[in-house]
Amino acid sequence: MTPQQVAERLRQGNQLHEQGRYDDALAAYHSILQAQPDEPYALYETAYTLNAKREPRQAQALLERLTARGALPGSDGRDLLGRAFALLGAIHDGLGELSSGEHTFRRGLDLLRTDAGLRYSLGVNLLAQGKAADATQEFLMNLVIRPDHARGWALAGDALWATDHWAWALLARGRSLTLDLDAAFATRTATRLWEGLLAGVDVKAKAVRVPPISNDEDGARKNTENLAVAVTATGRYRQWGDKSDAEFLALALEKIVQILGELATNDGVPRSRLFWQRELHGFFAATQAGSGILTAAYLMRAPLGDPTVNAWLGANAPYVERYRAFAKSFRAPAQASG
Repeated sequence: MTPQQVAERLRQGNQLHEQGRYDDALAAYHSILQAQPDEPYALYETAYTLNAKREPRQAQALLERLTARGALPGSDGRDLLGRAFALLGAIHDGLGELSSGEHTFRRGLDLLRTDAGLRYSLGVNLLAQGKAADATQEFLMNLVIRPDHARGWALAGDALWATDHWAWALLARGRSLTLDLDAAFATRTATRLWEGLLAGVDVKAKAVRVPPISNDEDGARKNTENLAVAVTATGRYRQWGDKSDAEFLALALEKIVQILGELATNDGVPRSRLFWQRELHGFFAATQAGSGILTAAYLMRAPLGDPTVNAWLGANAPYVERYRAFAKSFRAPAQASG
């Protein structure tokens, strides 16, 4: 079978898969594998379709064959190998085999250290295992490579929250909602952002509920940041009681960004926060400097279905689109070398 014939059969199979005609797609891929049993793209597409048919064990066997090769030529080959490891790990995770999934993702990263998809997938796996601190580092590496990856920011927020970094979790979740986050995930993230913002408030007493006290090596800074979020959030029931939820969120974001900036100025930035300070604080400081905090807050509330929020966004559509373009293209200035 010539390379052109292989490419045509793959195109046909992919088209059939997209139409939900899985058996016909498999027939197209199998015709390639009968002639070339180790053709990598046919192996991957067959596994992908078998998994879609809910036949994960068969898909797993093919992906093990493919990933065992260790390397594929060219940038396209590296991309295919990364997708193969990601799918194989995801199948393990879907079957509840989290340790095997972790091992698979790490095997892939041994070969493809800068594969953002594998970094993200390993972060998801580690978070599911309760290894939130390790997950945070993998999400960070993903975001270094893909700073506009909306789900990466959302799940980084979950990992930061699980390690009691309230302020940074709030900003990470907010950052994800300024990007193109799919609807279901956006609703989930917007809900968690709001609940996290108010987690340190005793609503009945309209007072601060003291956040968990951390005694780890990062504890003093973490406690200060968390208390700042809690104190700021009490404003919902005090000086900002007459504001809409979006207006309150904008004011809270401004205050939290201000406090984080003051902490960095007065006490320096710990190594563990260098990325978050540059990327998250930098993004929201730039948003604030461009008078975009209110727009950002409305975007963060939009997934929750408040008609007044949607009306505001519609009435300010040109400005909202400009802000979205800024959010997608934002890159923090490179850190000056010493």
